[in-house]
Amino acid sequence: MSDKKYVSYEEFGAIGDGVTDDFEAIEAAHNYANLNGLTVKTKSDATYYVGEKFTHEIKIKNDVDWNGSNFIIDDTVPNTYKYREIYLFAIRRDSRRVLQGEELTAAIGEGVTIKRGDTSIPWLVPLITEDVFIVVTNDEHRDFVRFGSNENNGHSRHDIFEVKADGTLDPETYIAYEFDKITKIEIFPAHEKPITVKNGNFASICCRTVAETDFKGRWHGHNRGICVERADVTIENLTHKMINEPELSTDTGKDELSKLYGGRDESYPYGGFIVSSRANRLTVKNCLLTSHTTYYEDKPATVSTGWKVPAPVPLGSYDMYFHSSNRVSLIGIKQDCPTGIADMRYWGIMASNNCKNFLLDGCYMNRFDAHQGFWNTTILNSTIGHSINITGGGKLYCENVTKLGGPCFFYIRGDYGGSFEGDIVIKNCRLEGNRHYNSTRPTEPKTDVPLTDGCIISPGIVGSNHELFYNWDFGYELFLPKTITIDGFTHGISDNFYVYPDLGDTRFVNNFKHHHHVTKKIIFKNMDTVIETVKSENSKVLAAIPVVVE
Repeated sequence: MSDKKYVSYEEFGAIGDGVTDDFEAIEAAHNYANLNGLTVKTKSDATYYVGEKFTHEIKIKNDVDWNGSNFIIDDTVPNTYKYREIYLFAIRRDSRRVLQGEELTAAIGEGVTIKRGDTSIPWLVPLITEDVFIVVTNDEHRDFVRFGSNENNGHSRHDIFEVKADGTLDPETYIAYEFDKITKIEIFPAHEKPITVKNGNFASICCRTVAETDFKGRWHGHNRGICVERADVTIENLTHKMINEPELSTDTGKDELSKLYGGRDESYPYGGFIVSSRANRLTVKNCLLTSHTTYYEDKPATVSTGWKVPAPVPLGSYDMYFHSSNRVSLIGIKQDCPTGIADMRYWGIMASNNCKNFLLDGCYMNRFDAHQGFWNTTILNSTIGHSINITGGGKLYCENVTKLGGPCFFYIRGDYGGSFEGDIVIKNCRLEGNRHYNSTRPTEPKTDVPLTDGCIISPGIVGSNHELFYNWDFGYELFLPKTITIDGFTHGISDNFYVYPDLGDTRFVNNFKHHHHVTKKIIFKNMDTVIETVKSENSKVLAAIPVVVE
């Protein structure tokens, strides 16, 4: 095998019949390829099954061409729950330096800070010899302290940057959060040998609850897919589907939620088939992925629910999840959903936390969802089913995008503060504003049903609990978008349509612990009719936002 440019799984004993557990052969092939700098290439007509032998990850360090072959990941085998957080394939960096505690103090000294407006990090220079990608953390400050039925105590403040060897900050990874104190720095190479994995067809046999676990009150997302934790990776032309996932049900023997949303005691949600953490320059393109059944979890009463027990809360179940990653590009991602991408009974295929410079181009999927902030995002030439959820800031540019369902084009997540600190540009976009678009379920409309009331941006601070909301400490200041540019926008809302929904002035007075900084300007371009700013007559604060027509 030493004279070959690639290796196959069969050379290491794989059968590829879809029945025999080929995990050990697959691992051996990749280990050999990693050690010898070879590509892995598989048989196009093979089906590789992994089951009980899948107890640890397989590392990928070189290109992989799965050549159209199939993989079955059996999440029903007895030990699956024990290894639910183990990825099948892991594309990780070799070089990583973590400084904290006394080692950090010795390296950078006392009292170093990062402030808005800084263009360099001079105290980092003695620690690096090349361009780097860094993650900076302050464990003594909590951000994104979640409000509502999923109430939590937030997450340590952290931010991600590209830094040149001379300490200069990449302006596209500019400072989102200031640091008066730094408790940890993670340092990675900004550039690495490019790796491409492509042309594989994956199917997960959906996991089931097991006797020693209690589904209710326990969120245990299964991963068991592909993890990326390095720079310069491309994932191309993959498919992933779920086999035997609990279906949406109309069984009258189930409780009301199960009738609508499936058996919530039958399975666990998935944390993502394609997942990144601390990745830099990741491209995922021309992939066909699957939406998941929505499961529900019972939650206790909390401060932010007014000490009322909430209805069972939906649990996220994803095919893509991106964490603390920079320059993530999703290109040509398509979604398979039985009843259409606007059916909210299926969970979104994508979510992200703390990412920067995100690109979505030419995609067809049910949801774009930013949880704990993103900075600088571009959405182009795409159709989104039911949700474009945003938090964070920077510049959000959206062009040639159609959103099918729901009353608003953008939703700024209220559970994370309903805050977006930056500028939004919406060009040649459309909100259809329908309910359950293209649903084929007999209990749902067979034709599009247009909504009668809608808006471009909903900041998630409506409702009767706004006093609780504004006295909640999310960990950071709250902002409505600084400027909003609306260029050639159209919609299918039949009656009332506005920039903002019904938000009374009480949401913006200063006697709350926290209140939003109000939008400074709304700009209209190429519009036959200028959209009114806000619906409510009690929203004098929003109605007073300057409007410019160009």
